Order: sequence, then C-alpha cells, then structure tokens
Amino acid sequence: MILFFTLINLLLHNPLRAHELSQLDKFCLEAKDYNGCVAKHLESDTTSTKFNSSNIIWRQYGPLRINWSGWHRKDSTYITSSLNKKNKLFYIAVQCEKSLINVSSVSIDWKGWALPYKDFENKLVNDLCKST
Repeated sequence: MILFFTLINLLLHNPLRAHELSQLDKFCLEAKDYNGCVAKHLESDTTSTKFNSSNIIWRQYGPLRINWSGWHRKDSTYITSSLNKKNKLFYIAVQCEKSLINVSSVSIDWKGWALPYKDFENKLVNDLCKST
C-alpha cells in the first residue's frame, strides 16, 4: 500500500492527503486484504456504519465499473478507483488535455499513459472530460 501512495505522489507531483480518498478506500485502508475488503463491501447489501456503499456512483464502461463519484483532480490528471470484470480493484487516471489514460494493475503498479483504444475507453474519457 505504501508503494501505491508513493506511485500516486510521483505521478501527480503532489502529496496525497487522506481526505482525498473515498469512504471505501479509507475504510479498507487498514485491512489485510484491501481488494477483498473493497469487493466485500461493494457486493454486500448491508450498510456499515463506517461505510455506506450508496454514496458511490458507479458507471459501467465495457468490462469496467468506474467509481464516478470518486474522481479527484491533481494538476491536469483525474484519478478514481475502479473494478475490473473479476471485481478486482485498480485505479484509472485521465489527462483530458491530452486525451490520455493510465491504469494501475491489480497490484497497484501504473502501466503508463496511452491513447484510448477501445470504444468504451474513448467514451469514458469523453464523458469525464465533457463534465469537467
């Protein structure tokens, strides 16, 4: 997890503050199995007093579920948490000015900036950048 925060900091050239994390990220931060914690709370129909899944707005883009209510801006980059088709947590970053996307692997390593290739990637970038 420390590696993740270091990578975010290097990517954005700004320190990441705890208040910028979603409620779910904050709730699961100390869990031994972070991905399992996130998946459990997203699949659960019950509401925790510490985390209310109804606060998250999810949007489906292809095989991905994007935490639409979790977008945070740092300089020219927007970042939010996402779930892949296997319900594994990863992060997605978008640079609207250059129409670039970057995703972390499930192990939270950034893969590198690229132009959107698939239709759902283009739609995601267009939807986000039009709304900002």
